[in-house]
Amino acid sequence: MKLIRSFLVLILLISMVGITGCTSSDTNSNNPNTVSSYNESPNISNVSNNTPTSNSTNANYEASGYCYYVVDGDTIDVKGVGRIRFVGVNTPERGQPGYSEAKDFVKSLCLGKTVYLDIDDAKHYDKYGRTLAVIYAGNTNVNAELLKRGYAEVMYIPPSEFNPYSWAGASSYRSSNSNSVSVEGYYIGNKNSMKFHRPDCISVSKMSETNKVRLNSRHESINKSYIPCQNCNP
Repeated sequence: MKLIRSFLVLILLISMVGITGCTSSDTNSNNPNTVSSYNESPNISNVSNNTPTSNSTNANYEASGYCYYVVDGDTIDVKGVGRIRFVGVNTPERGQPGYSEAKDFVKSLCLGKTVYLDIDDAKHYDKYGRTLAVIYAGNTNVNAELLKRGYAEVMYIPPSEFNPYSWAGASSYRSSNSNSVSVEGYYIGNKNSMKFHRPDCISVSKMSETNKVRLNSRHESINKSYIPCQNCNP
């Protein structure tokens, strides 16, 4: 009798241990705090690509950058590119009528913004090392806009990829500038410096006779690649 009773107790203990083990297993499988044995990879299919695309108007630009400084109405500094000279146009120098208006206009379009450069393929740099280019601010050709609004005059110096005379409103000079010929009816060019002067400019008196070239108009001077003297402002 004692043997049977001991056998029944043993069976009961074995059953209780089995039930406890199953309950523990079920509890662990349903526990929300159970740590997974792997890290799920993030879903990147919905991450947008923020790489900018070129505007159709600017499809031919060779460079772009942030304009952080405006030197004057036809020269700006662009991060990663350097100093840029607006090709085909010329705005008044400091002290001349229209200087501030031209500079302020360029500031409103370019300063603190990304600009796009269509670099002159025929001549990349001027003699001062500035990159020659047409500047785009958004969809606006800033070079052409300077001419259309009367802030600049045409300064075509071949060789050049661009013909500024083809830009609308680019056929005449700013009315606030001096006449296309000097009071004396001509200008004096310096073959060495490639600058042209009024005949009464102090620089002419210091110029070697072998370097002097008579130029019949401002238009002729610029077309022959001479640049205006900053002293007499021809």
